[in-house]
Amino acid sequence: MSLATMRVHNGAMSDSHNGPVDRLLGAVPFDAVLRQIDVQAILDRIDLNALLDEVDVDRLVGRIDVAQLLEQVDIGGLIVESTKGVAGRSLDAIRLAAARLDVALERLVNRALRRAPIPEETESSTRDALQGRSAGAVSRFTAALLDLVFSSLLLTALIATIVAIADL
Repeated sequence: MSLATMRVHNGAMSDSHNGPVDRLLGAVPFDAVLRQIDVQAILDRIDLNALLDEVDVDRLVGRIDVAQLLEQVDIGGLIVESTKGVAGRSLDAIRLAAARLDVALERLVNRALRRAPIPEETESSTRDALQGRSAGAVSRFTAALLDLVFSSLLLTALIATIVAIADL
């Protein structure tokens, strides 16, 4: 007989059979018994290493449908998104550092030329505060330097290709 089939009448549990076990269960104060159980002591007596030794890991792994799991996960998309995320965060950090240098250089030039100071919101180190602001000298110089390097590399590659074709 399960405890779920029992009914509670006036604080005592009973069943329609009223056998000796039913009368005993009706006489036992279950709430008091449950309060006496020390769950931590029971858990301390359990040997988890022995239980884990009984687990057949190979059988469990064999039950995993790897093909179905891979169908549900877009591995290529995850790689692309994580790569874009790392590259984007790196570029954002470089841009933010250049923008901070721009603000510092502009502040220095304004002080030397006795111009009005830069407004407080552009001195913030957050990317949002620098959004929409014109590029300063540091950013423009860095961009020009990168343009020069990439143009030189492309021109060198083009000349090397032309020389290789001419030698053939």
